[in-house]
Amino acid sequence: MLSFIFTTALAADCGFAATEAELHTTMETAEQAYAELDVASFRTANDELRLAFPCIDTPVSGPTAARLARLRALALSTAGDDNGALQALTAAKELEPSYAFPMELLPEGHALRTAYNGIAPSSAPKARLPRPRGVDVLLDGQADLWRPTHRPTVFQIERDGHVQDTQLLWPGDPAPDYPKVPVTRNRLLYTAAGLGAGALAFYGGAWASRSGLDTAEGADALQGVQQRTNLLTGLSLGFAIGAGATTSAALLVGDRG
Repeated sequence: MLSFIFTTALAADCGFAATEAELHTTMETAEQAYAELDVASFRTANDELRLAFPCIDTPVSGPTAARLARLRALALSTAGDDNGALQALTAAKELEPSYAFPMELLPEGHALRTAYNGIAPSSAPKARLPRPRGVDVLLDGQADLWRPTHRPTVFQIERDGHVQDTQLLWPGDPAPDYPKVPVTRNRLLYTAAGLGAGALAFYGGAWASRSGLDTAEGADALQGVQQRTNLLTGLSLGFAIGAGATTSAALLVGDRG
């Protein structure tokens, strides 16, 4: 039985840099082997592709990602994974909708050809990835933060024009870690700033209210000024404590959130 094992790896673990042209040469070899039912050559080509794909040092183009998905569909179908094959075909169709399988690869009436031709545009929602910091997130070769949830996608991290990480992500796979804008920390700092501003405002109000003690007429008026001053002072203290606690939380979260 034909098999296609596609694992992921970090580009940083590679001892070489693969080019997109080299990937296409290997994929052409795999397609030819599949068409000729040459199991051994198909496995060898896919092993080479498995090792080279994570090591590509340039953004993967849409047609390359589509071709990769088509190969994945061929292998998954022969392994009996019809659902995985359909997901891969969906990726291929969406990335390169004008492509038609050659007859020598998938003859007329082949189940995969029929499934591929029947794929319609998807309305499945996309998942937004966290905003990166100092790097670009590439999905199927394009800078994008909206990840498809219904099909596999090629995920890459690019820094200063160089791709550092290439992985094939399937629906449900977690996105690899990358430097992110610390949204949680920033929100906490903004909240702390607001609380600090509130503390200063209430403190100013308490100070202004306190000056009224000298002009208050009668016990009732004096008591009213004291109560207002105490209330404003308490609010100022409470807001100041909140600002300090929120700042401490932001420092604990740091760049992680």
